[in-house]
Amino acid sequence: MVESYGERLRILAPHYIAMIVLILLALTIADYLVEDLAFLYRLAVAAIVAIAYPIFLRMIGKTPEPWQR
Repeated sequence: MVESYGERLRILAPHYIAMIVLILLALTIADYLVEDLAFLYRLAVAAIVAIAYPIFLRMIGKTPEPWQR
C-alpha cells in the first residue's frame, strides 16, 4: 500500500503523462478526420480516452498499485 503522497505521485506521474499524450493524439486524429470538431465532441473524445486508459491497463494486468482496488 502506497502511503505518502509523493510516492503515489511518483508511481502515477508516468501514467498521467501517457494519458495526456494519448488524449492529444486522439484529438489530433479527430481534428484531421473532422475539420471543424465542436467543443463537446472534443470533450467526449478526451473523456473516452481518460476512462479507457485505466480499463485497458486492468485488462493487460499493468495497473499501478494506487489504482488497484
